[in-house]
Amino acid sequence: MRNTRRLRNGIAAFVAFLPGIVPHAAVAQTASEPLFPVPFVVEHHVVQTDADGTASATEPVTDYYGGSWIVSVRPDGSRMVVDFTRREVTEIRPAASTYSTFGFERLAELNRRLRRTGDASKGEPDTVTTPQASPRTEATSVAAIQVQRVPDGGGGGFSVRAAGAADHAVIRLRITADAAASALDVWCDPRVKLSERACGAISELEGDVLSGGAGALVASSAMLSAARGYVHGAFPVRTIRHVGAASGGSTIEDVATRLEPLERTRVDLLKVPDGYRRVPHPLEVMVAFVQEEATRVRQSQAGR
Repeated sequence: MRNTRRLRNGIAAFVAFLPGIVPHAAVAQTASEPLFPVPFVVEHHVVQTDADGTASATEPVTDYYGGSWIVSVRPDGSRMVVDFTRREVTEIRPAASTYSTFGFERLAELNRRLRRTGDASKGEPDTVTTPQASPRTEATSVAAIQVQRVPDGGGGGFSVRAAGAADHAVIRLRITADAAASALDVWCDPRVKLSERACGAISELEGDVLSGGAGALVASSAMLSAARGYVHGAFPVRTIRHVGAASGGSTIEDVATRLEPLERTRVDLLKVPDGYRRVPHPLEVMVAFVQEEATRVRQSQAGR
């Protein structure tokens, strides 16, 4: 399941992505209405802390936002590109000189198949959570989501490396939903603000494409979307998801250590280098394997 987690972590809230030099015509197609007219870079990592206090952290991932793309570059040099204009995700692996690409709809389908196969193997129902939120009041409630600003939430010692960064500028929010959803704490930096279109595009990517439209990930993405809306697009630089009991449970933290503007969009990361072979995406291979295993298990149980 490691490849699935890497794919999902790479994109959203925070978020992930691909290669080279894009032809001028390709850039011109999206230049008229870019989702991210002012390019910026975010470096972040994930820390999971178990109930017993044991913590583990991922290596940092660097996300480049610009034009109509998000590009996540991992420490090993591999990268994933999300092209919102073409509605495609491309994964590039320089170590193997290979790449994979497919559309948002195909990616959503694969994640739905993977989730449904997992649910069936555990005997769990196929639940769907699709709340949306819009921020106008100090506490917003839409489809069970509640967003509240935490007083004096400037950071509590938390800071992001950037020119002119100041702890007091960071807005801290607490997001809750129904009893089935884990609470979410979010710190947002208003020095970088996403447009309503950009927020909508990222929310679709997180909630529909990467999570397959259901389950805990979509609930978490809807809560994060509500947070972005509440602060009018201020960029989330830290999120803490509480798993299990309110006290004594585990936490999953995505924290940014760098948030800076860029002089130009990193178009050098958008093209697959010459000579790379196109191969099936690891998620396609994983889904096929999981479904084959589930079929074998069902046939074995039926033969008893």
